[in-house]
Amino acid sequence: MSLVNKVKTAISDVVVNKNVLPSAELQEPVTLTLDERGMIRDCCNSCEALFGYSRRELVWQHISKLLPQLSGIKLVKDGQINPRLGFVCRCGHLFRAQSRDDGFFYSELSFVNLEHAGMRILRVFVRPYGYAEA
Repeated sequence: MSLVNKVKTAISDVVVNKNVLPSAELQEPVTLTLDERGMIRDCCNSCEALFGYSRRELVWQHISKLLPQLSGIKLVKDGQINPRLGFVCRCGHLFRAQSRDDGFFYSELSFVNLEHAGMRILRVFVRPYGYAEA
């Protein structure tokens, strides 16, 4: 499915369902720390609450376990966030996210490229938007 069709599907699903997640449920921003290959290095407590996995279960899993649309997408290109990925995130693209109980919801994503102790890491901010029906 093309990126345009994925966006149309995501938007129509959210408009039909109109189930917006209350942000008050989350005590802190939902963030994940990834390596350049998309492997989860760490996550916050809100991430555990949102997706239903413990930190221990997520570390060293690929981000596509939570965000299937990122499967096969190179997150970093020439040392920077993949320009196309960065663009669709800035445009408000809704990514379909999968929780532990096989439920789906939509989220906006933001990526930040950081360097820590000589290693490049990515910080992903997940902003839940709404629940979807499977």
